[in-house]
Amino acid sequence: MNERNDVRFRQLKAVFFLELKRLLRGREARAAFFFAAAPFLLALVAHAVRDHATVPGRVEKEFAFVFQNLVLQGTLFFGTLFVFGGLLRGEQLAKTLHHLFLAPVRREVLLLGKYLAALAVTSAAFAGFSALAYVTLLTGAGSGAATAHLASGGAGRLLGYALVAVLACAGYGAVFLAFGQWVKNPVFPALAFWGWEHLNFLLPEGLKRLGLIHYLLSLTPVKVPEGFLAVLGEPLPPWIAVPVPLLLSAALLALSAWKVRRMEVDYGVE
Repeated sequence: MNERNDVRFRQLKAVFFLELKRLLRGREARAAFFFAAAPFLLALVAHAVRDHATVPGRVEKEFAFVFQNLVLQGTLFFGTLFVFGGLLRGEQLAKTLHHLFLAPVRREVLLLGKYLAALAVTSAAFAGFSALAYVTLLTGAGSGAATAHLASGGAGRLLGYALVAVLACAGYGAVFLAFGQWVKNPVFPALAFWGWEHLNFLLPEGLKRLGLIHYLLSLTPVKVPEGFLAVLGEPLPPWIAVPVPLLLSAALLALSAWKVRRMEVDYGVE
């Protein structure tokens, strides 16, 4: 690593920890943890009200339904919107953005450091609480059955759900970071995007690939029936479903970096 790259790496590391501290102290992290805790709280309620043991196979289907419909298409979507959509927009509204731009750090490094910090917070929240929800539901089968289920492949599927949650945070995060730079209120384009993602199951195979949700659902360990109105399509293999969201995230980050290089701070127009 040459000297210039070494300096930029140290700057990126400094921005990452500075932003991580800001997020954890602010409402962004509280909102992310609030959204992320929803499936865990739901699992606690289900565990408390049930008066009989549930077989692990049924628990797998229940969690798959919750992960697809509540986490991926609900709490994770809006949780990442709240965190990533305000990374720069929130600083501009708080009139603190110029402090960052006055620092002797390239704006692309600032942007990447803030994105990685937000990715760390949201990934930890959504992957962690999803794993807790899975284990909580599984304990309804009894500790012995739960341990045997995890040892016989359940632990691998649990890891699979956590990795899908991280990939979803990376993809949706890059989308909402871009929305936050190009429009004053990212909520409206985000709602339109949510509608597109929510109706993805009705689209033909070619159009399904224009939505992130198609790639994420292809990677979930247990598939959930999408209803009698769904246009059936084959799940994508991992060698397609993993790189495409990552490449989309990289492209949107590059676009955001291009935008932030040309950004002028003018609080008077807000």
